[in-house]
Amino acid sequence: MPASNGVIPFTELVERVKNEELRDFTVDTEAENKYKAVVNDTYRLWIPLEYEFKAYKKIGTITTKADYTTGTVAATSGSNSITGSSTNWASSHDGMKIWIKSADEIYDFTYASATSGTLDRNFVGDTTTSSTYILYQYRYALASDFWRPVKTGFKKGSFWYYKNGVRVDLLPVWSDKWSDKDIAVPGEPSNYRIVYSGGVYYVDIYPPDTESRTIFYEYIPYLTPMVEYTTGTVSVTNGSVTVTGSGTDFSSNVSAGDYFRIDGDGTGSASVWYKVSSVDSATQITLTSNYTGTTQSGVAYTISEAPSLPPVFHPLIILKSAIDRATDRDAKQVNVWTAMLTEYLGRAKQVDEGYNYDTELESIYKYTYRTR
Repeated sequence: MPASNGVIPFTELVERVKNEELRDFTVDTEAENKYKAVVNDTYRLWIPLEYEFKAYKKIGTITTKADYTTGTVAATSGSNSITGSSTNWASSHDGMKIWIKSADEIYDFTYASATSGTLDRNFVGDTTTSSTYILYQYRYALASDFWRPVKTGFKKGSFWYYKNGVRVDLLPVWSDKWSDKDIAVPGEPSNYRIVYSGGVYYVDIYPPDTESRTIFYEYIPYLTPMVEYTTGTVSVTNGSVTVTGSGTDFSSNVSAGDYFRIDGDGTGSASVWYKVSSVDSATQITLTSNYTGTTQSGVAYTISEAPSLPPVFHPLIILKSAIDRATDRDAKQVNVWTAMLTEYLGRAKQVDEGYNYDTELESIYKYTYRTR
């Protein structure tokens, strides 16, 4: 059964899809891994791609850097060292783009002092002793868990800032033709594009900002695959929150907020889960509530992660996963599951628009799923 708070941990999701919905009792690691994969794919990819439930959305921010043009620059052809006159360069300028206006090339600037710095390559223009220049930045790293921006309507972007208390939306520009020189003239930001480079998502802001400001963005996060841990055995005592392991490495594989069960107390929908309060050592964890089963030692157990969605949405994972794994099953049963999923999703969208997660969707689930 779900945990007392309604959460259905990953292990139970897999068991309910495999053993209870599809009646697949094959004991095979390869088959088991396929069920785990489809449950994770449904949770991590299908739901957030198809339906942007509020529970998935997150708000991030970036702080833009103002352009800098004070003073002049001396640069020697064939050298990557530059010298400033009447400049006050700072470490905050490190990594910005620099356009020395006596030439056409754009360079990456590395700060050395208030009046000295280096370029990422040798200066290719004619030697200059006093050229105007501009330091600017248009590319900013997004949140480490950024996956994609939320979908938006006409003339509305996923990135915005506030000016005089009024929201100003940046509009997406899906162009691969921007170059450093194309956007070397700062102004008030109006557009953005998402760039993936070196394993990191960035946003390019156009035009580069003339002042430092906070830009907000709404996004769907990257969700890591859910996992379980079952190595070794454990001992538990009725009425105690302490779990003692043997041959375990809880410190490296378990986190507070995971869910624990004794496998002999039940599996699948019969599971009895306890939330992990703390990981005390490689061989001890503490539960948030007392263990209510029989005192026993040296028994098999499972510690499982759970979806980072409100519990009432967890049945979506079961239904969709069952459909995806039922390609060679009775078409009539697949049609039943599909109808249930469609009905559940329709009502779930209504709930997502403003109804109470904890009560409304629970009743929907009982109606569409339990009564069939």
